[in-house]
Amino acid sequence: MRKEILIFAVLVFMFSFSAKAQLKQGNIMGGAALSSSWGSLTSNPFDKSKFIFGITPDVGYFVTDKFMIGASTPIQIIRPAGLNTGVFGFSPFARLYFGDYKSVKFFFVGKAGYNDIMKLVYGEQQATQNATAYLGSGVTLFLSSEIGIEGVLKYEGTFSENSSPGSSVGGEIGIQYYFSMGSSKKK
Repeated sequence: MRKEILIFAVLVFMFSFSAKAQLKQGNIMGGAALSSSWGSLTSNPFDKSKFIFGITPDVGYFVTDKFMIGASTPIQIIRPAGLNTGVFGFSPFARLYFGDYKSVKFFFVGKAGYNDIMKLVYGEQQATQNATAYLGSGVTLFLSSEIGIEGVLKYEGTFSENSSPGSSVGGEIGIQYYFSMGSSKKK
């Protein structure tokens, strides 16, 4: 019984914070996300011919309340059948928050970017580049007035001159820090 009371108290405490101040114009968000995706070396994201694992540091600026633009740098490892591939990229993004639920905020996110890809094929390195596009929706749970834990479901497509388009579906779990750039006035 004590365990249930403790869990209930922690949940009430977490949901008692208001996250409205973090999503205001002029504020900044910074953090990172771990991602995992399964996809295809073709346009069918469900044939599961590749697995992607990555970390993505990002930073964003609220240009208006609940609307942010920013940039991220995906660092990924891709494991298609028999190949080891490393990816480093740059992806500008836009994120729109909606809903007004105290410490829980939902959002849509879209990214478009450029990746450098390094493959190791039969002991020989090959380098290529591709363009990438990403659409996702997610939720942020604010643990305090500055720290949010978020989860994202996403669809990503890659396009290159040298190979057929690829696609993947997956998710991300991240932690973000929200801080205000406004001046504080002491009375």
